[in-house]
Amino acid sequence: MTEDNGPHELSFQPRLFTNATNKKTVTIAELYKQLKKLSKELNGLEQETVNTQSLNAVTKQLIAPSLLEHKESGVVSYVSCCIADILRLYAPEAPYDDDEIKHIFNVFIDQLQLLGDSSSQFFPLR
Repeated sequence: MTEDNGPHELSFQPRLFTNATNKKTVTIAELYKQLKKLSKELNGLEQETVNTQSLNAVTKQLIAPSLLEHKESGVVSYVSCCIADILRLYAPEAPYDDDEIKHIFNVFIDQLQLLGDSSSQFFPLR
């Protein structure tokens, strides 16, 4: 058995938007599918072996207002999970500026406040 000690890259590049402006997202069903797949892959990456350059595109896409402020709470839950993994993989240096970090943590706090709704289909993500 051979062990791969090289840097691991994000292989899945999601298509979350209908165009390059990152303003209009794909359909909600497709968005859930893309975010679920992205979340699973990000969660499986290890900080010590990840090539963070492979995360650059998705890192910026995830903080688009059309995702962080999406009307569907499940979308915001998946986005929050993905961003939490991004922060873990980049630690100790965050790939976001101070204003972006503040916005992200406000979204995290909003998501944590939703923990009381254990009947939500997205409860396990929170």
